[in-house]
Amino acid sequence: LYMKKAGWQIILGLIVFLSAIIISFESENALNSQLWSSLSVIIALFTIHHQAAMPKKENTNE
Repeated sequence: LYMKKAGWQIILGLIVFLSAIIISFESENALNSQLWSSLSVIIALFTIHHQAAMPKKENTNE
């Protein structure tokens, strides 16, 4: 049940992160790739913080 709740957030984070990497590699504009890598780092940190801040009561059935 825990993975069903948080799994989509992890998957979404991975998709955005991979998309940002692909875009930054394919982009000829250095500023654009820097913007995307910064954005991916911010999203990754937000996702990790959100996961850590979630209530622990979902882990009681483990």
